[in-house]
Amino acid sequence: TSRIEFACLGFETGDREQALREMRDARQTLLAEPGRDREIDLEKPTTLEGYFLLRMERHAELEELIAEYHDRFPAVANTMFLAGMAARQRGDADRAIACLEQALELAATASHASRLPEVQGAALPNLIGALRMERGQQEAAEAAFRLALTREEANLEARLGLVALHFSKGELKQVLEELDELVESHGDDVKTWLTGDIVLSQMPEFAQ
Repeated sequence: TSRIEFACLGFETGDREQALREMRDARQTLLAEPGRDREIDLEKPTTLEGYFLLRMERHAELEELIAEYHDRFPAVANTMFLAGMAARQRGDADRAIACLEQALELAATASHASRLPEVQGAALPNLIGALRMERGQQEAAEAAFRLALTREEANLEARLGLVALHFSKGELKQVLEELDELVESHGDDVKTWLTGDIVLSQMPEFAQ
């Protein structure tokens, strides 16, 4: 554990390549040791090594790592999130959405302490909503943003997503309702006012 923690500290404050090597060595050492519960032992270093690779934009290596883990053990929320992010960077939106939605399902039964920050709270459903919007899947996008709001009632990104969604559908009444919610919950955030200015300037009754 101290080796893993040392690698995490090094990644944030020092040489990222060295930290990645340390994490990889820690994972491979655990894999080689007999008599261990490898599924439990390997989830953490695999997740963290994958997270390092994601942040270093080394997506091919990330996909190889996650595929190797999934060949041995069942998927968990963190590994499916990482698989989804790798697919997204590769431009495979359908695969990304499928992986991220599986991560969302798995996260419901995972320990809060073991999940990556991006798998907690509103972050994951917001990401799914944004990807669904990019694919023109408006109902599924709205469902994802609404789910984000059930997790964080005043979540800014979910509200912004709903404004953009309703605007794209020409639902002006709903746009104004969501803008009101934004002003009430995030009236001091510049994103609220920039969004309001952009949207209202493109609505005929306000653009004149």
